[in-house]
Amino acid sequence: MTWLLLAAAPAVAADSTGLVPLTELGTGTYQGFEGGLYPGGANTPPPAHRALALSAAASVVPRDASGLPDPGGLIGLLGVGMSNSAQEFKVFERDADTNVRRNAQLVLINGAQGGVGAERMADPADPYWSVLDARIAASELSPAQVQVCWIKQAFGTIPTAAFPDHALALRDDVAEIVRQLKARFPNLALCYLSTRIYGGYSDRVDRGEPLSYETGFAVRWLIEQQIAGDPDLNADPAQGPVVAPVLLWGPYLWADGVVPRADGLTYLRDDLETDAVHPAPGAERKVGDLLLRFFGADETTRDWWAKTVAWDLAATSAVADATLNEAVPGSNFGRQPTLRLRAGAGQELRVLLRFDLSAQSGPPLHAKLSLRNAVDTGTGPRAHHVADDGWDEATVTWDIAPAIDPQPIAPETSWSRDSSPSIGVTATLGADTDGLLSLALLTSGGSLQELISREGGEAPRLVLAVPTRFITVFVEADPANDAVVLTWNPLGDSGYDVDRADGPTPTDFADALRRFAPSERFDDIGALSDGQSWFYLVTASGPPP
Repeated sequence: MTWLLLAAAPAVAADSTGLVPLTELGTGTYQGFEGGLYPGGANTPPPAHRALALSAAASVVPRDASGLPDPGGLIGLLGVGMSNSAQEFKVFERDADTNVRRNAQLVLINGAQGGVGAERMADPADPYWSVLDARIAASELSPAQVQVCWIKQAFGTIPTAAFPDHALALRDDVAEIVRQLKARFPNLALCYLSTRIYGGYSDRVDRGEPLSYETGFAVRWLIEQQIAGDPDLNADPAQGPVVAPVLLWGPYLWADGVVPRADGLTYLRDDLETDAVHPAPGAERKVGDLLLRFFGADETTRDWWAKTVAWDLAATSAVADATLNEAVPGSNFGRQPTLRLRAGAGQELRVLLRFDLSAQSGPPLHAKLSLRNAVDTGTGPRAHHVADDGWDEATVTWDIAPAIDPQPIAPETSWSRDSSPSIGVTATLGADTDGLLSLALLTSGGSLQELISREGGEAPRLVLAVPTRFITVFVEADPANDAVVLTWNPLGDSGYDVDRADGPTPTDFADALRRFAPSERFDDIGALSDGQSWFYLVTASGPPP
């Protein structure tokens, strides 16, 4: 089949274009170029590339700071790209960091930076890379632990070439980006790529349609170039020096405005900000959900994404937060929707945070302070330990604030607006053993910075990898009801997920039948069958969604 497609005028805003998503175009063509995500109009990689990707996925394991495999190590998952990428990855990261079914040894870092398009990021001397290095170090990861990345990029400047030339130029810049990533992160095994969402509500020639749609071909052709054996993108050690990670499609994000895709995805005008370019909460949520579903289900992610036996993921929100204002030293700012930071003699703003960790099961393998910022941070925030946990959110002021350790936990770095700054605090938490942890946030920047507070709906949180609380499960048969009956010791939780699989591996449980048990008993009716073996996983999870 051949689709006859007319490119929409790039300077005219519209709620749809008539363009067909690549995932539905198949062997049809756009301006003579075949659709699909992979060669032949397919949406899945060809067998050889699939096998290479699965081999790369098998190498994604916890590693120590030097990069050696270590059961007590970490896996870094990095999001890179521009401002839109930072906003969308933020939603994915914040959701994934509360997903108790994912691998707690997986540390997510938002490395995307506002204002940095593909042409800048392709330059190894661009400041993008030093900021990225600082963010990784602040999160207590080494370059050798970064093993997976998600990339969403586009040009920051107006492309002067027509299609297909601008898409080919973007392909070449992203090729240089993945080579730079591999050179900086030697254990980087997999890169998943996505492209822009719908741009048709904008009348900007550099962000409208069909430009956003056409960036999908840049990703398609880049992956196709690696599949064809380009040595400058080689990821197969059997074929020579490895200079790039294995490249695969992540979730395909484009949909034709108000016209539903086959999976129902649309982008309405209210899904984007007033500039019609950046995602508003609606589009951020849609992309974040697509990312979360993808990483939880793709065959190349399941083994390293799934929860491991030894460590639980625990996310703990701040129980108190407040701004300290030097200009009004006797005033309390503990119930505001934002937390404010600024340097400046007589005008300094600081933030206090307190976390209750009394219910945690033991010392953490890793602890990440995860924040939500409303504006570009410029420099900061940086975190400091506060030994005195006795301050009260409702009464604390600059004058009576507890003493702050002058030594920062990690150097400060910049973060893009509406993203998710993170700071590793593992050693600080491990040394503070009274069940409470207080931190102060400071900055050396003179411009106002705002973080979202717990009153604002997105509280600062600690994301922890803590020792697993093991449940002792007793199993017995109930022939009268053709049932397997499971009972277990209570952990004080309000509910449990019970997964049933026909094998014991993470891959088996990725496809498990999941049901919810409100108490410490579960009757698996109809499960008894001669010759059938079942494997069960019981996870404390709270009430069902």
